[in-house]
Amino acid sequence: MKLVELDKQVLARYIGGRGAASALLYSLLEPGLDPLSPCNVLIFATGPLTGAAWPSACRYVVAAKSPLTGGIGYSNAGGFFGPRLRMAGIDFIVVRGASERPVYLAVESGRVEIRDASDLW
Repeated sequence: MKLVELDKQVLARYIGGRGAASALLYSLLEPGLDPLSPCNVLIFATGPLTGAAWPSACRYVVAAKSPLTGGIGYSNAGGFFGPRLRMAGIDFIVVRGASERPVYLAVESGRVEIRDASDLW
């Protein structure tokens, strides 16, 4: 796992979580990649207003290469996850690979950890 600073030009050019997630997918995935391959990525992205004191500013996007269409698939959700991600100082999480055992992502105080989930499974 590594922490990466996203190029500010990417954020300026592709405004919003969905736009930046699209640019990330394009740069991270090889053409013809099987969407169900562990090489696919799952991106959790916040937008510029996520966590702000503004209506609907609790939204975040999840993006990946879709196994249904082979194109980019998106989901947009609300709740506490997006604002809490932003409050932790994180704008994007990119997950790649597969685990041999149940795990979950823990986001706390600006850190993202993969933790064992055997007791939850």
